[in-house]
Amino acid sequence: MDRCYFINKETFEIDKEHPEFFTCDPQIANAISILNKKGYQTIASCESHYEIKEYDISYPKEKRITGIYILFQEKYHFLTIPQGFETEVIEGKTNLFHTIYYYHDNGKYKHRKEFEIEKKQYINKLTEWAKNLPERER
Repeated sequence: MDRCYFINKETFEIDKEHPEFFTCDPQIANAISILNKKGYQTIASCESHYEIKEYDISYPKEKRITGIYILFQEKYHFLTIPQGFETEVIEGKTNLFHTIYYYHDNGKYKHRKEFEIEKKQYINKLTEWAKNLPERER
């Protein structure tokens, strides 16, 4: 996720951090809020973004992907994960993710509408999963 900066409304000074808030993509914000309230601390996330660059031939078509992800503050062992998602451990932290390809199996680009439908479907699965997770002992 690209880091957002905060601009003070009175002084217009720029802050890289805000002591009471952290940034989050809008469509994934509900899931992130639920997870943190239940004790599953997150440190980064992304709702995925439609950024197809047809002219970029430097990167093979089959590798041009984006995805929904949540990087947690530590390694968590979840008994279940949302359908279509995977987990991996990165430097001792659990990463939960769903890969979205910019191409159909026939090699044609997905249109933005198709991409957004898939994205919403998986964000809904993620949010429902978060709602059904047990509270974590702290």
